Amino acid sequence: MLDLIYNLPEEIEEAVKLSKEIKGYEKIENVAVCGMGGSAIGGEILKAILYNRSPVPVIIHRDYSLPKFVSEKTLLFIISYSGNTEETLSSYKEAKGLNLSPICITSGGRLAQLSEENKNSIIKVPDGYPPRAAIAYLSIPLLLAVQRTGLISNIEGEIKEVVSLLKEKREGYRKEAERLSLELMGFFPIVYSLSRIMDPVAIRWRCQFNENSKVLCHTNFFPELDHNEIVGMGGVEGLISLSYLIILRDPKVYPKNLRRLDYTLKILKGTFSRSFQFLPDGESDLARIFSGILFGDFLSFYLAKRRGVDPLPVERIETLKRWLRS
Repeated sequence: MLDLIYNLPEEIEEAVKLSKEIKGYEKIENVAVCGMGGSAIGGEILKAILYNRSPVPVIIHRDYSLPKFVSEKTLLFIISYSGNTEETLSSYKEAKGLNLSPICITSGGRLAQLSEENKNSIIKVPDGYPPRAAIAYLSIPLLLAVQRTGLISNIEGEIKEVVSLLKEKREGYRKEAERLSLELMGFFPIVYSLSRIMDPVAIRWRCQFNENSKVLCHTNFFPELDHNEIVGMGGVEGLISLSYLIILRDPKVYPKNLRRLDYTLKILKGTFSRSFQFLPDGESDLARIFSGILFGDFLSFYLAKRRGVDPLPVERIETLKRWLRS
C-alpha cells in the first residue's frame, strides 16, 4: 500500500496515456458519474473542478437505479474498478435500456465484457490494485473526457502541475504524515472542509481512514456545518476527549469562510481534544486537491501501521459482497 500511495504521480502520468482515445461529446446538459466506494472518488474530483468553471451540473450516483434526468444529453460515466460492482452494473444495464452510450472505466469483469459487446467507449485500466489505490486511473480519464467536450480547458496543464508537485512534495508529506499519525492514535478524526475544492479531499480522508486505518471518521463542510453541527459538537461528553478536529484549508477560499473558521473554532473550544490544520500546495485547483489526497493517503497508511492493522484487506466489505452474491 505504501508503494501504491508513493507512486501516485507516476500513475497519473500513465492514466493520461490511457485516456488518449477518449472522444468528445456535444450538446451536454449534465454529467453523471456512476460508481461506488473507491470507484466514485473521481466523480467527486470532477464535481469540484467544474464547480466554478462550467455551467453544467455534475452528480455522483451511488445506487442501483439511474436518476430520471439522465438522458442522451448526459455525459454518463460508468465506473467499476473490478467491473463487477452490482450497483454500477445495474446502472449500466438501465443506461443500455435507454439506448445511452456511456464511457466505461474498469479493469475488466462484467462491465468490460458488456461494454465491448455493446461497443461502448471503454477505458481499460491496470488490474491488481485495491480500487481506492487506483485513484489516478479512476479520475484523470474523467477530467480529460470533460475537457474534450469543451466544458473546461487547460486540464492537461493542471495535470502536469500535479505530477511535478507530487514528485517534489511526496517525501515531505510522507514524513509529516508519519509524525501526525502518532497524534491521531486512539482518537476519532473529524474532518472539516473549508472550500468546495477541498470537499473531495475530506471525503477521501474519511474513506481512507475507514479502509486503510480501520477507524471511523466523520466529515462536514463549511459553511453548512455552521448552520447545524456546531450546536451538537460536544453534546456526547465521552466523545470530547476522543475527538481530533482536522481542518482542510484552501488558500483560495471565499474570504468570509476564513472568518467563519476563526469564529467557529472559538465557539467550539472545549468540544474536541486536539486539532490540526492542513494547507494544500499548488496553484491550480487540481494540484491542491491532489496534494491533499496524497497527504491524507500517507496519514491513513501510517495510522494503520501504528494500530497494527494491514491497510490492504477490507474483510467486512468482501464478506458483505459474498452474502449479497449468495
